[in-house]
Amino acid sequence: MGRKNSVETRQRVILEALKLFAAKGFDSVSLAEIATASEITPMGLYKHFPSKQSIIDAIMEISDKGFHERMEEMKVDFDEHPEPYVNMSESEQMERLKQLFLHTLDDELPALMRKLMTVEQFHIPEFADVYNERYCFSQFREHESLFGLWMKKGRMKKTDAHLLSVEYISPVIVMINICDRTPDYKENALMLIEAHVKEFNKHYMVK
Repeated sequence: MGRKNSVETRQRVILEALKLFAAKGFDSVSLAEIATASEITPMGLYKHFPSKQSIIDAIMEISDKGFHERMEEMKVDFDEHPEPYVNMSESEQMERLKQLFLHTLDDELPALMRKLMTVEQFHIPEFADVYNERYCFSQFREHESLFGLWMKKGRMKKTDAHLLSVEYISPVIVMINICDRTPDYKENALMLIEAHVKEFNKHYMVK
């Protein structure tokens, strides 16, 4: 029972600290604030985390684990198992892109972590690297592979697949950033993502 309570307390501290860091920035949050938000005493907090750095390290560890698990779930081997993706319909494209947008925006831990990295990426270089990899480069690589497959199969006009991946994903990144600042924009963003897929296909897919 004690072990379970200890784990639950640790998880609560991590979540409450992440909320505070994302809202106020790492340097502006004190250990006392984290203890109050977590409903434990400062001494109780110290038993789990002796410093703010130890908390941010735990946050990064959990966040990395969640990200890699998510990537493993979504991993697509376009060379070994291309069949489901060769003839992906336009509506399936839209749904895939909207799910990427919604997961990134709405899942609590990834959303809070992204907001923290947005705030702190200019002060903590590691955050800039992680942000770029998670929300830009990993998606560029995946869609570059998809578009390469479509070009090989004659579904897409032959051009630079990497440049197309950047063009395809960048509006989603912009929509996520807008919705972070203006949550009510989400429905507009979803409509724009659909319109973006249609316009992209009009220019690059083989009719």
